[in-house]
Amino acid sequence: TKLIRSDCSITFLIDLEVVHSTKHVPVRAAYSPLPTMAMAGETLPTCLLRHAERTPGKVFLEVWGEEEGVSLQVTFAELADCMLSGAQWLRAATGLQRGDYCAMLAHNSVGYLSISLGAMALGAISLNLNWRQPEATTRTLLEDLAPRVLVASKPFKGTATAMHKALGIKMVLIESI
Repeated sequence: TKLIRSDCSITFLIDLEVVHSTKHVPVRAAYSPLPTMAMAGETLPTCLLRHAERTPGKVFLEVWGEEEGVSLQVTFAELADCMLSGAQWLRAATGLQRGDYCAMLAHNSVGYLSISLGAMALGAISLNLNWRQPEATTRTLLEDLAPRVLVASKPFKGTATAMHKALGIKMVLIESI
């Protein structure tokens, strides 16, 4: 994590790991912990929509690799559109609504972020599962929280299918968006 000071705020550049195509690539996202970024009581989706309105062309996320450099840039407006599309898809495909849990079992990606934010935009709780955890731990979490839906990416289809069969949780693949 690298700290950057600008004229009006402090921003952290956070290095993450995201799956792009079939390989993991680093991602850099800007994060500002100051009140100028979010107002008290404001949800993350509301904050994103506000920033998309004020600075639609500002880059929110970059996907890059050591060899190819920046391979994808996502602006606030593009991410807001993805979030709203994710929310519409979740409601139509799964019936997700306010107060429901939406479990996510996937590598980090723009699609993952879109679905997670989309769930929050609907007032649902995004339950972001750690794909590195043992399957028994994932099962325990799902048993305890009883999500309405489990959204998984293809590499975790087997685990998600097993959870669907054992617990009766509706399962959808993130690639079907």
